[in-house]
Amino acid sequence: MIKIHKNPDKDFVILNLTDFNMDENDWGNEETVSFLNNTIDELVKRVKPDLITFSGDFAHSEVPELYIKSREVFERIGIPWTFVFGNHDNQSGPETSSLLADMLSEDKNCLFEKGDPEMGVGNFVIEILENDKPIHALVMMDSHDREDIADEKGETKKVWGRLYKNQLEWYKSTVLEMGIKTTLITHIPPYVYKDAFKAAFNKEKDPKAVSFEESFDGSNWNDGYKSSFGVAHEGVCSYPLDCGEFQYIRDSKYTELVLVGHDHVNNFVIEYDGVKLAYATKTGSGCYYEKELNGGTVLTINKDGVKIRHEIVG
Repeated sequence: MIKIHKNPDKDFVILNLTDFNMDENDWGNEETVSFLNNTIDELVKRVKPDLITFSGDFAHSEVPELYIKSREVFERIGIPWTFVFGNHDNQSGPETSSLLADMLSEDKNCLFEKGDPEMGVGNFVIEILENDKPIHALVMMDSHDREDIADEKGETKKVWGRLYKNQLEWYKSTVLEMGIKTTLITHIPPYVYKDAFKAAFNKEKDPKAVSFEESFDGSNWNDGYKSSFGVAHEGVCSYPLDCGEFQYIRDSKYTELVLVGHDHVNNFVIEYDGVKLAYATKTGSGCYYEKELNGGTVLTINKDGVKIRHEIVG
């Protein structure tokens, strides 16, 4: 377990970045690299974070040089940071992912633990302490790569990854043992994100036509979900079956927020059955993006809990 001490006179501020998704061509393109660096510099200037979290997909392929370049971005900033891997970071299997994690962790400011290898690479806890007393925990979890599943015809197809049962059992027992408010950070959204958006969003509206600024208008959201905000400009790319992830999260009792990456043009935040389900705002132009949704996500933590907002750089 990693422990971070919070200044008791101010909130603890986390800046979440996600989905650089940059390949060799991107890193060789001065304009693309400048866009990423300028976005991050502006975010750091505005937010002044105590910690930076990264919710997966450093690169579009597991080429070691790309991870060195990503690490250098964080080394240049010089602020404590941590990460979970995304599906693209896991494409070549756990052995390669483990080596890439070692490569990223060479930065002295990187806070990372691999955790139990039976659960993937990077399942660990960061406790935030105020006056030596834990007030909040970040639980970082690996959602793996795609996996095979048989369709109704018995044919095998690739689907998005998920949190495995042994991870969920570990999560529940760990959170219950700590007994403090918790934020779960992973990459691929659990299936419940589909249910939450279906329940919350006004079906008379076209979600792809709602801008981020317009998303704060309560008319976009059904009764009971008027505090929701953010956009859904693509579908929820989760594992196609409900494997009970949200039941474990609810049973853990202390989970306040789940934060994911993965879907580059979604950043909705919906409180569903007592838990905030949130997408992080994508950082940079790698793979695909919308300029109006470029930026980061800010978590503000104190003894009363966690608040979330998106910081758009554009």
